[in-house]
Amino acid sequence: MARSAKQPKAVKRRGNAFQRSAVALGSQISRNPVLVGGSTAFLVTLFYVSANALWYQPFPHAGAFFATRSMEGFPRAGADEPETTINIVRP
Repeated sequence: MARSAKQPKAVKRRGNAFQRSAVALGSQISRNPVLVGGSTAFLVTLFYVSANALWYQPFPHAGAFFATRSMEGFPRAGADEPETTINIVRP
């Protein structure tokens, strides 16, 4: 009786941890697209509002709840720059 040739053993491919994590994250995103989209929109908005409040204000706020930086070296708003007041008149 003739012996058949040995079949090569199938090599088990083990995915690395990064690949498994990426697949798991992708499956979570595909199962919950509204949650992911809402969270992303919230975080982007939070980033822009925080960046504006912390870095892009030219003058210190007179009524701030807490100081985020030293008051030294900031230009002060002069008397020629009136404060903005908005009056809402309802009929």
